[in-house]
Amino acid sequence: MLANIIPGFEMNELQRKVSKLKFAARRAEEAADRMDNKALCLLGPERSAALGEPRLRAQLLMRSQELIETDANMFNMALLDAQKAVHLLPAWAFGQVAFSQALQAHGRFGDAAVAMQTALAIGRGIDKRALKKVAAKLQKQVVQELDILR
Repeated sequence: MLANIIPGFEMNELQRKVSKLKFAARRAEEAADRMDNKALCLLGPERSAALGEPRLRAQLLMRSQELIETDANMFNMALLDAQKAVHLLPAWAFGQVAFSQALQAHGRFGDAAVAMQTALAIGRGIDKRALKKVAAKLQKQVVQELDILR
């Protein structure tokens, strides 16, 4: 589809396969996790992620956002997915936002505030105005926690 819109746009075969699985996963909720796992398997072992397609792997790990919103029992998996994504692409603002949200869901407001500030510092591909408001709320929660501890 993008090849028809963007002149010179190309994808290799692995990118094409993973993209098709991502597309299918977003359309079929009951099979989404299975398709995400199949796509992660296509990318190979996690330890070789830096050599292969770190952006594709990090994007697949963003399933953590849906996990936070839909299932309270999946918080740990969501946090691990977001941590892996940030490790693979530390300069990806969207990954930092997802990491912040996962940390916030765990009640780790200080760490969440740091991740949100990192996302804001990167600044590409995010709504800075909206996230500045979120960052301010996180800072208030951190201050409240410190007041309670005193």
